[in-house]
Formats: sequence, structure tokens, C-alpha cells
Amino acid sequence: MREVLEGKFWTGNAHEARNPELLYQLGVRVVIDLAVEESPAVLPRELAYVRCPIDDGESASREMLRLAIVTASSLVKEGIPTLVACSAGLSRSPSVAAAAMSVHTGRSLHEMVTEVGNRGPTDISPALLGIVASICEEVTQ
Repeated sequence: MREVLEGKFWTGNAHEARNPELLYQLGVRVVIDLAVEESPAVLPRELAYVRCPIDDGESASREMLRLAIVTASSLVKEGIPTLVACSAGLSRSPSVAAAAMSVHTGRSLHEMVTEVGNRGPTDISPALLGIVASICEEVTQ
């Protein structure tokens, strides 16, 4: 997992999102699961779980992406420790995390993608990022 906002916001992969010990250790209270390929997580009742299955690339659902971005941004604003995860943790989760931080801070999506990318490897789909950028514009207007 990579920390995006100290003690409050992380990106990760499906394995990490399904590891209650790790989630408890970090203090995560909400998991936003973007994985389409994985079965839904079965987590203890103390952990909130939001599933927004999103394909990686141009076939990504705008509605699910918008829901994930707005939800993640709201949780960050409220200071609720949150993990955003996808299958490998390399494209969808860093894209949504960067978008949520952009909406929350008012900084550009490009700047936030760079910042998230500096915290670990990414392989963000350009098509997905284009959709995310248009959603960020809509949400911040």
C-alpha cells in the first residue's frame, strides 16, 4: 500500500484490501474497491466497504468513476482513513486517489497524479485518465 495522505488515505491492490489485519494496523475504516476482476471483499463489520467496479481504460463507467471520486474526496475531507484499491493497485486506484485529492485540495489533477506516482509505481491508462480528468472538471465546477 502507498500512503497518499499521512495516516488518512492510501492506494493499494485487491490483496491488501482483503487483509483485515493490515487494514486495522493502519487504521483504515473504509475500503473503496474498484476491482472488476476480483470477488467482492468480505470484511469485518467494523470496516465500511464501497464497491465501484471499474474497467481500466476507455470502457470505464463514468458513473462508477464519479461515485468513487466523490466518495473518496468526501472521506478525505472528513478525515476518515480510507483505502482505494483495484486489482494490481497501479492504474485505477492511483487515478481515483489523485482525482479525489485534486477535488479536495483544488490542486490540478496532473499535479496530484505526479504526487501519487512519486510514492510508488503506477501504470495509469491514458484513456482512463482522460475520463477521470473530465469528471474532475465536472465535480469542481
